[in-house]
Amino acid sequence: MSDPLLQLLQTPLFAPGKRHRLSLREYMDLNIDRMRAIIGKGLMTNDMWLGQRDQSAFRLMLERAAFIGAWDYSLLACIVDHFIAGDALFAHGSQLQITQYHQEICKLDAVYAFGCTEIASGSDVGNLQTTITYDPHNHCLILNSPTPQSCKFWIGNALHAAGVVMVLGRLIVNDVDEGLHWFRVRIREKENGPLLPGVSVTSCDPKGGIHANQVAGIRFSEMRLPPGAMMQRYARLSPEGVFTSEVPRKERLTCAMQTFIQERLFLIAGARGAASMCVYLTYRFACHRLVRTDDNNQPLLTRPLFRQRLYVEQLKVLALRLLEQAVVSRFEACWHQPSRKTELHILAAIVKSIGTWLGLEVMRACRELCGSQGFHHDNQIITLCMDHEISTTFAGDNNVLCCQVARDAINRPRFASENIAQRIESLIVDQCRSAGEFTHRQAVALTYARALDLIIEEGKRHSLVPAETLQDIVGVFSPKLHDRGLVAGTELERHATKAQLRVINKLLKPPSELVSAPIDKKEYVKRFTKPLYDNEPNFSNRNTIRNPYKAYAWLRENRPVYWCEHLQAWFLTRYSDVFAAQADSRRFSSNRMQQLIDARVPGNKRTQITEFIKLASGWMYSQDGEFHKASRQLLGNAFTPRSIGSLRTVIHDITDRELSGLHGQTDLKTGLFDRIPALILARLYGMEDDEALNLRRWTRDIVMFLGGSQDADQGPEQALEGIKEMYAWFAVLIEQRRRQPRDDLVSRVLESGQNSAASFDEVLAQIVFILVAGYTTSADQLSLGLLHLLKHPGQLKTLLADPTLIGSFIEEMLRFDPAGSLSHRVLMEDVTIGDVTMKKGQLVYLVRAAANRDPTKFPDPDNFDIRRPKNEHLTFGRGEHFCMGTALFRLEAEIVFTSLLKRFPDLHLIARRPVTWRNNNLQFRGLKTLPVDLGQESEA
Repeated sequence: MSDPLLQLLQTPLFAPGKRHRLSLREYMDLNIDRMRAIIGKGLMTNDMWLGQRDQSAFRLMLERAAFIGAWDYSLLACIVDHFIAGDALFAHGSQLQITQYHQEICKLDAVYAFGCTEIASGSDVGNLQTTITYDPHNHCLILNSPTPQSCKFWIGNALHAAGVVMVLGRLIVNDVDEGLHWFRVRIREKENGPLLPGVSVTSCDPKGGIHANQVAGIRFSEMRLPPGAMMQRYARLSPEGVFTSEVPRKERLTCAMQTFIQERLFLIAGARGAASMCVYLTYRFACHRLVRTDDNNQPLLTRPLFRQRLYVEQLKVLALRLLEQAVVSRFEACWHQPSRKTELHILAAIVKSIGTWLGLEVMRACRELCGSQGFHHDNQIITLCMDHEISTTFAGDNNVLCCQVARDAINRPRFASENIAQRIESLIVDQCRSAGEFTHRQAVALTYARALDLIIEEGKRHSLVPAETLQDIVGVFSPKLHDRGLVAGTELERHATKAQLRVINKLLKPPSELVSAPIDKKEYVKRFTKPLYDNEPNFSNRNTIRNPYKAYAWLRENRPVYWCEHLQAWFLTRYSDVFAAQADSRRFSSNRMQQLIDARVPGNKRTQITEFIKLASGWMYSQDGEFHKASRQLLGNAFTPRSIGSLRTVIHDITDRELSGLHGQTDLKTGLFDRIPALILARLYGMEDDEALNLRRWTRDIVMFLGGSQDADQGPEQALEGIKEMYAWFAVLIEQRRRQPRDDLVSRVLESGQNSAASFDEVLAQIVFILVAGYTTSADQLSLGLLHLLKHPGQLKTLLADPTLIGSFIEEMLRFDPAGSLSHRVLMEDVTIGDVTMKKGQLVYLVRAAANRDPTKFPDPDNFDIRRPKNEHLTFGRGEHFCMGTALFRLEAEIVFTSLLKRFPDLHLIARRPVTWRNNNLQFRGLKTLPVDLGQESEA
């Protein structure tokens, strides 16, 4: 069983490459959604830090940090930002405060940001200028950014999402500076909500890498805080405004900074994970990439010069693993020993600075070793390299940390020169003591030497690598320490054999769940050149939406089970697959509203349409099993053969009246087909004609949104407004019918509801659904049917000569070009079709329009033939979700087309006025206009 985090990374939420096809804001929101999934499931939490309740999982947490560092470093940065802020509260809050906010932090009920760095001071935390002044008159704290230099900057998670910022600032009580303390500051009442008074935020973009980390600048303007905002483990304010602290003033900075120690281990874990990924992919690329030799083509890995370069990078990743292991072991052993905290602080500085430097060296080198493939984002390397650039100054500037290491080495002599790294350290320490100071070069060299010492000792203690390889690892450090006596021999280059690289690659190979780069596979060339050699469809292209049948044919032939990245859904296009899935409600659930919204709506807008999801989930269209059966029974009386048959005269009257107003050249889409379905539904509901025409706007906005409209004016806001207006209008109508029943659909549904004890909301939901489902598709289907009949004049002539073919014509137009071209389902379990496995929870599109043209079911399927026998199309579905309105539409279409062709037998398309398509929606395709010349009106 793989790690649960790796399993989570296989879900649609974590689809690889998704970040490169989103807007920046969408990517930011996606990162928060991903972070919430990881933390909310308890896979990584502040409870796993040393000193917390689940500290035994500390190593596991760091290993998962390595996974995420290899997957998307900007996501790791967001998580670490939340974790550091949470640790500031856990490390400095009182037990009461920890209890109060534990759930908020560890279950991510609120996103936290870490408000330490100021724009002018950077890593120089001792000179922070943010003030928190005690106001004795109002017994509150006043948080203020007194100058532009004091604004908190580079604050991750803060731009949109964070509700809380842990602020480090100077506490002023009675005009006395009491030093640096931590404060919990709420800046928003809800995620992505408006800022509270006294807070201003600005973006820090554009920036290089980690684009989805919502890095912000923050100014606090005389913001009032309750006294309880101050963390109270080491300091307190009494109700009388008396400040007390058990930490001496000169030690308060050190105390405040202890939260940084564990955080730095995340950075080497992330760097190690990303570097491992890069060397693995580079090795795989070298196995696949062919280069010309005298006799034939050979893999790039056969070239000694390439192997020598790659071997060095492999050894650096092994060094990272050994360094991380050495420091994590010491942290676990010494964390609860107060006397060892200084030692741990220095270890954190070493592992963070050398770890991130080495990791970046590896990523940059691998980018070059893979040539142009290393520069392609889908191959992961350049993305990791770009994002990890922040790591050298994230959580402390590496060069500043090296100076801290140097001071410690000079002030605390440690050993007696047992290995080359210790000898180099002793040499530099002696030089610095003689000079009375140290240079930057000496500080960096000392840090590398201490890191190498840890690596050597760890390599000897554990059998991760043989002694010969450990010696090669030592040689990798010669460019850093050659002037101190560390010289790499020629053995390192001789050891760069194919066998040795293969052994190390196996050792460094990341979990397969993390690898998405095409160069991992031998056929990567075919994958990159695929658009040049086949016709894989692009369903974000409006031309494909307008006429998708060529794309559907290609999918049926080449990818009958196809993952559409644009729509985040599987497509089933063969008749047999769609036929089976439509009747399989156990595995293919209709309760898909939430997943449908998640796939189509950016994260920052989802909270706005929670009400829409709730309302639409009550429609029988979104239900399964007993719930669906109960909803269907509510509508049973309204859709009996007798009830539908009774509408024949009504439909005739409406059609004749509408046709009487037509003449000459006209647009039948807007002038006839948009009107008749609305007027018929109005009579069915007992509404006035002018009221019925309001239905067109409501249903259009809802249906176009549900179908995935590409137009901004048909988004979630418009759909929510439409559904709320419909529900409000029909709630009034239901009350009227409850008091005074009529012979209409609403009264019949109310009668069924009384017999079944259905609630008011259930009755209302199904009444609204029938309108949403029935209007737009009917109007579109009538338009499409006439268009195809007029484009096939031979078929029109046949129908005019034999009106008894009207029923066969209607079935053919439904097969040939269905207005509702697909339906969607959610998988309740993994489903395998052929050699493709679709995962539980994913969306599946049952593409009826494609199934209806499957040549294995319909001979000559692209031919419009109104005499087609056995026309078993799937347009109305099958099984428990077979369309209830089928009989009504067939009756409507029969009367409308019979009357239209009888009155205007010479009607035809106008050559100079082509029809226009609504090409913004794959599910609900249709016409905007259908200009025709009605010709001579029949006198019959």
